[in-house]
Amino acid sequence: MQVVLRNKMVTFSRKLDKISENILYLLSLDSHMPLSTIAKHLGVTRRIVETRVKKLFSHYRVRHQLIVNNKNLLRVTVLIKLGYFEPNLIDSLKKAPSLVYLKETLGSYDIMLLFQVDDLDEIQSIVTNLAKACKNHLQALETITHDFEDSLGYKVFCHEAKLLSLYQPLTRKIPSFSKEENLLVQAIQQYPDLSYQRLSETTSLSQKRIALSLKQWKREGFIRYTIHPAYNRLGLQFHNLCVKTNVVHKKKFEHYLLNNPHIHWFKTGKGRWDYILSICSTTIAQFIDVNRMIRSENKHIILDSSALITKIDVRRKY
Repeated sequence: MQVVLRNKMVTFSRKLDKISENILYLLSLDSHMPLSTIAKHLGVTRRIVETRVKKLFSHYRVRHQLIVNNKNLLRVTVLIKLGYFEPNLIDSLKKAPSLVYLKETLGSYDIMLLFQVDDLDEIQSIVTNLAKACKNHLQALETITHDFEDSLGYKVFCHEAKLLSLYQPLTRKIPSFSKEENLLVQAIQQYPDLSYQRLSETTSLSQKRIALSLKQWKREGFIRYTIHPAYNRLGLQFHNLCVKTNVVHKKKFEHYLLNNPHIHWFKTGKGRWDYILSICSTTIAQFIDVNRMIRSENKHIILDSSALITKIDVRRKY
């Protein structure tokens, strides 16, 4: 499968033009990419790029985000199916410690939660508390412990074939950071646009040490500065597909994910599901079509799947 670019006269979001969508794609690869570099890739002036970037971040609420796979921190998705919803349940669950985000979903599960914790004992405590909060109307609770995640480049916004080669996947060699480095990683996760000075004040590391560490981590593929768009502001939707696969075809399936423009993000894990895919679409109907296409084109690889339609306005804590 090869990436199919959109018609050059048609943009994915009706709110953006071709230049702005190409900028979104490049920022998804590296949100710290210099404006002059973006301008060179697109063959436009730096001033044009600067104006578009400012509008993307201010009007469309695009935010910086750090992706890092860290042996010192565990990321766990919890999927919950309920018999019914009690008043104020969602507000109560949003107060859970170590929560990255909560999504209300329609499908096999009603709620998807992502946690970042120090160890499995902590997640066990969280799961116990979640079960208590849901009381007698809990029908199912699944935990998926993630060992890797990465964005795949927001290719659905890309209008220039030459730009696709700029994507570089994160390494599968997961680093083990020192205590000081771990503090730096967590600080950037929560506040990815902090200056080196503010990061130095937060972590007690020198600005030089911070700059050298980040440069090295980016070069070695340990971290990625990317973006998290407010999809509803762009007139778009962002849903999920949970997948169980034949492990023999793992490499083939991940190659497919990389080349499918609608799949923006994937997490691998251990548990009921091997992958949680994040899929961008213009409508629910398009999401259904993309979901069917993924299953059809991987019918000998996918053993089971569960599509989850997500409430659109979901903001990550980090």
